[in-house]
Amino acid sequence: MGYIEDPRDREAISLVCRRWYHVDALSRKHVTITICYSTSPDRVRRRFPKLESLKLNGKPRASMFNLIPEDWGGYAGPWVHGIAEALSCLKTIYFRRMIVRDDDIGVLVRARGDKLKSLKLDKCSEFSMDSLNWSPVLAKTSQHCSWKKAQLLRMTMDGFMRLLSTILCWRC
Repeated sequence: MGYIEDPRDREAISLVCRRWYHVDALSRKHVTITICYSTSPDRVRRRFPKLESLKLNGKPRASMFNLIPEDWGGYAGPWVHGIAEALSCLKTIYFRRMIVRDDDIGVLVRARGDKLKSLKLDKCSEFSMDSLNWSPVLAKTSQHCSWKKAQLLRMTMDGFMRLLSTILCWRC
């Protein structure tokens, strides 16, 4: 498997060779899903049982320019519940432009907290300061936990100060 590195080439070969399909399913470590509605969590779980890293994009890029309604979709909940316990080797999760709720982060912490090394939320929305209360659990078990360009909704001054102190604690 080491001599064919491009995922597109591996995918093309697995479409024409059944043996390669099974080898690819057991050896693939990273999967990127460009639109979360293009496949189901159950399909990914069955196809790649040894998956270590998952990148999942929710809304199309047009949502960044307000060309798509805010409630269009891109919910992380079905994915979190579908893969949190089923993928035993999962170490890295990257959500981009998705709606991630507090209970979704809670499910991840409870199911993968001891093995989760990286949780990235890029341009995600609808998680609040309550989800940051679980962040010490994530910070202890994670080597890297970033909240890049996330929209923290309904922040108060008190919430901002708690966020600031949490970020300063992460750097220690």
